[in-house]
Amino acid sequence: MGALADRVLNKFFDKLIMEGFRILNYAARTNDTLADTNNMTDAYATAVYYQGKRVRTRYYSPFPDATRMHNGWKKHNIQAGYGRGYLSTFFRNFKPTTNGICLIVVNVIYYSSILEAGKQGGIGRRYHIISQISGEFTKLQSKFKGSDIVGIGIDRGRAV
Repeated sequence: MGALADRVLNKFFDKLIMEGFRILNYAARTNDTLADTNNMTDAYATAVYYQGKRVRTRYYSPFPDATRMHNGWKKHNIQAGYGRGYLSTFFRNFKPTTNGICLIVVNVIYYSSILEAGKQGGIGRRYHIISQISGEFTKLQSKFKGSDIVGIGIDRGRAV
């Protein structure tokens, strides 16, 4: 691509990551769990992918805030770790379903799926970790004609 096209594309990526960060902030602010170790807060991020490569990333908190390591879940082969570490693993392994431009907003803490499932997950009530952002993505989709929402929900134990 030429220099002008690259600049236009980069401006678009900047705009899109800001929209992702707005949605990310909404998810984190409306999360109705208690932040006792901050691992869940550290596991929120948004990223823009272009042609399969991550071109922009924003974390909810610029610096990891977790006060102690989470124990992991041996039954499901999940290592002990911190929220930001789980994000690093996610980004290393994530492949977008499109080769075009893709915006993701995630919380990758492994127990988010249990909290989102509520009674079906074996706990007393349902918590909102990231599912509450579906309306925000619908609003965003109306700004970008021709865009598509590929999925909102639980993906292999992560809220995406």
